[in-house]
Amino acid sequence: MLAVDPKDQLGSLPRDDASLCLVGLAPTVEENVVLRTLLSHRMESSEWRGAHFGTALLQAMEEIGGSRQAALDTAAELLGVRGRVLLAMDGTPNLKDRRPHGVRESIADADLIVIAPGHLEVDLIPVLCCPGVVEAVRDSRALKVMVTKIMTAEGSDEVPHASQHVRPLAELIGIQFDVALTSSGPFSRGQVRAYAAAGALPIQADTEAMMRYARRVLTEQLGAAGHLARHDPEELGQCLVEIGAEHLLNPGEAEAQGA
Repeated sequence: MLAVDPKDQLGSLPRDDASLCLVGLAPTVEENVVLRTLLSHRMESSEWRGAHFGTALLQAMEEIGGSRQAALDTAAELLGVRGRVLLAMDGTPNLKDRRPHGVRESIADADLIVIAPGHLEVDLIPVLCCPGVVEAVRDSRALKVMVTKIMTAEGSDEVPHASQHVRPLAELIGIQFDVALTSSGPFSRGQVRAYAAAGALPIQADTEAMMRYARRVLTEQLGAAGHLARHDPEELGQCLVEIGAEHLLNPGEAEAQGA
């Protein structure tokens, strides 16, 4: 019998499977659910029991393409997701791939940098601490947006205040974010009960404290319907597009605000 991680019971994505980053690029809730179901599916045949399909898919594509980055690129094309997942560190570069795929170069060319929700110590800091990444973010002239989580981690001692998630990243990078974006739900009673039973609480927007680490704080209803407490990808994507468009269309105003 396989042990079931409480995070799986709540539908959280396993952190050790890079293929599941592709789920975040799905343009609609429906496609997000399909990709989540496919890539997080645990194989049941004896030789693959417990393995995630996404892991096997990436492994096969890496063997064919010659690198993990090539595997992610091919998987993105195969699954029809929008955008590109870049590895902060990839020890097996694919010399046949002529596309510029350096993380630092991509950050330098960006108009909008979004640091998305995730576990601070496990998901975000390891990526930012890869060589050159913090410096690239700090030096970029792009608009820098921090999106806070919806819920604290299950069974953790995280403080359910958005400022406590923005502060350590602002201090690590050495910047004040241009925008901090938080979600006010909505949460169903079932969601609140299920997450509370696992020791997770909704993140609250403490705007005054957040203003120390972000020039502008926005709180929107970005929660998706369903039994999982997560961002609605369409609502969040549209909100980010509007933030980015406002910045690009009014550069003088953004610079006056320090962006």
